[in-house]
Amino acid sequence: MDYTNPIDIIALVVAIIILAKGVSLLFVTASQWKNLARTVRRNARTLMGVYALIALAVGYYVFMLLRVEEVAAVMLFTSAMMKMVMMMYPESTAMMIEEARNKHYLPIVILAVLFALWILLDLFG
Repeated sequence: MDYTNPIDIIALVVAIIILAKGVSLLFVTASQWKNLARTVRRNARTLMGVYALIALAVGYYVFMLLRVEEVAAVMLFTSAMMKMVMMMYPESTAMMIEEARNKHYLPIVILAVLFALWILLDLFG
């Protein structure tokens, strides 16, 4: 591992988070998970801001070191993995999609179209 490479550091953080989540599944009770879910719901806007800052910081390094086509391929892989898990809960997924469409549809579409255009420009421009 190169401790000066931001991507290696990001990968290390991801691995630690995954392991911590896996271990927590063994030791955290159902009522503790419910308490966590309530806390997340109460602080959703704050967490959205935190995740936006994380996305900006990680995105800066990712897009500095990788081509947009490589990022798009990784996004497709990640999306397929997430969808596979979401299909285990079809009713919850359908409700989440409907709520997102009713509340936050336009910004998501704008960002997706801009990203697609960036990919096309990089591929054919």
